[in-house]
Amino acid sequence: MSPRAKEAGQAAHQRLDARSHLRARPAGTRIAPIANPEIPSEVGLLLGQYLCSQLSADGLAFASWPEEFSDGWETYTYSFHLEGDKPLPPAFSRPLVLRIYPDRRGLARARHEFAVLQHLSLRGFPVSEPLLLEENCGYFGGPFLLRAEVPGETLLRAMLRCPWRLWSGPRHMAALQAQLHRLPVDGFPSPSGPLLSRSLEEMAQDIRAANWRSLAAGLDWLVAHRPAPPRVSRILHLDFHPMNLIHQAKGPLVPIDWTEADVGDPHADVATSLVLTECTPTKNTTRLDRLSVGAGRFFFVHRYLKAYRRKLPLDKATLAYYRAWAALGRLCRYGKWLDGGSVSAFCKSSAAAQIQPNEWRALELYFQKWTGVSIRL
Repeated sequence: MSPRAKEAGQAAHQRLDARSHLRARPAGTRIAPIANPEIPSEVGLLLGQYLCSQLSADGLAFASWPEEFSDGWETYTYSFHLEGDKPLPPAFSRPLVLRIYPDRRGLARARHEFAVLQHLSLRGFPVSEPLLLEENCGYFGGPFLLRAEVPGETLLRAMLRCPWRLWSGPRHMAALQAQLHRLPVDGFPSPSGPLLSRSLEEMAQDIRAANWRSLAAGLDWLVAHRPAPPRVSRILHLDFHPMNLIHQAKGPLVPIDWTEADVGDPHADVATSLVLTECTPTKNTTRLDRLSVGAGRFFFVHRYLKAYRRKLPLDKATLAYYRAWAALGRLCRYGKWLDGGSVSAFCKSSAAAQIQPNEWRALELYFQKWTGVSIRL
């Protein structure tokens, strides 16, 4: 637990009956942010007051004060556990997760994530249950949502703690992703138009807006070599990797962080998983853990691809294209995070500050490996 969370935890059982404070600020009112989403004590106090009002619960307290997960790029994510003088609704009496978007530009993404969780939950796919979406950005500066917490740890940390899971982890990850790709897409909340066309246009807009001329050659290659549309579009996670999969002691892996979910070619989802697994450094780990990850990456990727191909076919050329596509898309995202002044960015300021040159250099080399085209951010 972080020092700030420990300090806040000393007040975990403080009663939070302050509903009148929030009733003066209806959900549709534009107000200055009340709490800083980076400070656990402020988050806890406001969240408790907010839930007192939402649940009409006097004497509400935290059995476990909000504690931040610091791994995320886009949202301030906290786990917490409520308790009250009277029994709470069952959905709110278990460990929960709060996801706060940094500013009001995240509203569309928050709505999308919540809708995706609702859709998949109703269809029996393993996701954490969505409970509440608050669109008023006045509380924390951006919208937020509540969902049930999945008991367990990330697949990456489960494999680091028990290295023998490197044999089964890739197989379970591939099987779950293939299960997602088999789901019908009817009713799935996704933007209109083909994913590939939309994403290439977004990259073009970003490159023009930020004047990243050295990335233009990469975009030209992607436009010139784009594959045929998939025969059948599938539901895609597009952020599916061992840090976004919760490993439970009993039960299936559960994917989290669905803001990028879309409909398109499954090769795009598999390729994104490969880029994130092969090129993205692990955050908040020890030097020994980073050495372990570096040593095990090749083995993990090999077993993951082998396991996925046992479930669903993959075309080698199409997968290579989408590997380059995912790498350039990630580079554009890093650029937006680092240069939020010229193009809009959806990233915590603390996360953007952690991006190192070797991270985007790895993506540049990865793109060149699959295309032969040299690019620079």
